[in-house]
Parts: sequence; C-alpha cells; structure tokens
Amino acid sequence: MTPDPQADATMLRIAQRHYVTVERMRGPERNKYIQAARRAAADALQKQGYNTTQIGRIMERDPTTVLAMLGRIGIRSQTND
Repeated sequence: MTPDPQADATMLRIAQRHYVTVERMRGPERNKYIQAARRAAADALQKQGYNTTQIGRIMERDPTTVLAMLGRIGIRSQTND
C-alpha cells in the first residue's frame, strides 16, 4: 500500500492521545489500552471516509476485525446515551 500522509497523521494523533505507539497499535498486543487506541483509530479513519478494507490495510488488520472494532464503538455509544 502506498503511504497515506493523512492516515499516518491520524494514527499518530490517536496513538499519542492514548499514550501508545503506532507500532504497538499495528502489532499483535491485545491489552485494553491498545485495543481502545485501535478502536478510536478505526472510528477516526472511517469518519475521514476510509472503508473497512482501507482501514484494515492502514492498521495491518483484517477487514472483518475492523468491522468488529467499529461495531463495538457503536454499541458503546448507544449504551452511554
């Protein structure tokens, strides 16, 4: 995939906000802090117009994993209303 400066900037911004690195967000680690950062990044990228396949490539995740991450965001936002 060709580098996408906008996506890279979004990933970096989210990583810094969550006190993790982009490398850890793209890696295999599964603790709650990394997962929260991944969900926030997937949500931000979707709001910027990226589809789940593109988000998966950016985040080095399967598109179905991205769908699951975005689904969790929707569930949590509905319960917090």
